[in-house]
Amino acid sequence: MSHHPEPGAPRAESDSYQLLFAIQRYFEFGGLQRDMLRIANACASRGHDVHVVTGDWDAPPPDSVTVHTIGFGGRTNHARCAGFGQAVGHFVTRQKFDCVVGFTRMANLDVCWCGDPCLAARFGDDKPSWLRCFPRYRTYLAVEDSVFGPTSDAELLLLTEGEKQRVTQHYAPSPSRMHLLPAGIDRTRFLPGPHTDNARQAITTELRLDPEARIILGVGSSFSTKGVDRSITAVAHLPGELRRGTELIIVGNGKPDSYRKLARNLGIERQVHFTGGRDDVALFYHAADLLLHPARTETAGHIIVESLVCGLPVVVTANCGYAFHVERAGAGRVCPYPFVQDILDKQLAEALDADRLESWRGQARKYRDTADLYSMVERATDVIVDRATSNRQAALPGQQRRAS
Repeated sequence: MSHHPEPGAPRAESDSYQLLFAIQRYFEFGGLQRDMLRIANACASRGHDVHVVTGDWDAPPPDSVTVHTIGFGGRTNHARCAGFGQAVGHFVTRQKFDCVVGFTRMANLDVCWCGDPCLAARFGDDKPSWLRCFPRYRTYLAVEDSVFGPTSDAELLLLTEGEKQRVTQHYAPSPSRMHLLPAGIDRTRFLPGPHTDNARQAITTELRLDPEARIILGVGSSFSTKGVDRSITAVAHLPGELRRGTELIIVGNGKPDSYRKLARNLGIERQVHFTGGRDDVALFYHAADLLLHPARTETAGHIIVESLVCGLPVVVTANCGYAFHVERAGAGRVCPYPFVQDILDKQLAEALDADRLESWRGQARKYRDTADLYSMVERATDVIVDRATSNRQAALPGQQRRAS
């Protein structure tokens, strides 16, 4: 299915390129998905003909980008990952594109968005080596090698220095292929303005909260990965009076039933609120007192930087790629790795001190005005267009795009 006509119309200008973005699944409130669409729209705004190929598009069709949905096989997650890569390969052989950009890893990409952690590195950190024998991990490691390894010349869009070091250690790609991007926060969406002036009143009214309550915020659509159970436990372990005056709001799509049960078992069910995915998440950042993000794994973590841009202090686990921004800003606490719940409990209780929060808010506002937290989309677009230019000039696209 396609939301727009098929590619292949004559180009109006010699520097207008046919660009293809591949992502296995698109849903409206995913961070990876939002990054993909912002970069695709930026490419389109420069006059390029931009297409997205996906197995599932669960959102309104975009105005400036052509969306194609394709079928692919596989009963397990890893089989579907491999099946999607093969289906994209077949799709590409039937079209003419100057650059293929993967937001899902697969073979024969020109540019790859490295939003997932390096799996080979995780076997050295928190996964036993014998898991490599299982079909799931054999498949994922083979796909990863097809992107990072010696048979690939894909440009790698990396989000943190730590991830760049891990990929280098395990795959040693040419430094010229590796592009370390800054954060890419949307100023118009997150910086304070008229749309955020009454944020706290709006949120406390909507959720029927005490206007004087301390509001802890969690954001993310994968509740287990984002450590929502850790957050609920930390709130439940606050000292009595502090606990009674604290509300935890979780913004994001997920399955909340088991987390509501946990909150009920810990005696704080009425203080934990699940809102679902929200396009107005900026209001929650401006309404809250603290972001609590004890994620189990997070290659980058845009919500960490979004919070700082909104002047919101952060308590975050050290294994999140963007945790270093909290340390540089001096606007919160970083919970060390390996994770210990007692340490998080103590950090949260200390963080809710009113004077400390006010100091951190000032540090966050200073940091947002001095650090580059905004240019990711422009930098990524430059890499994609440069690769399309070199592909066109070298007359290689037809040779490169073979089915995986």
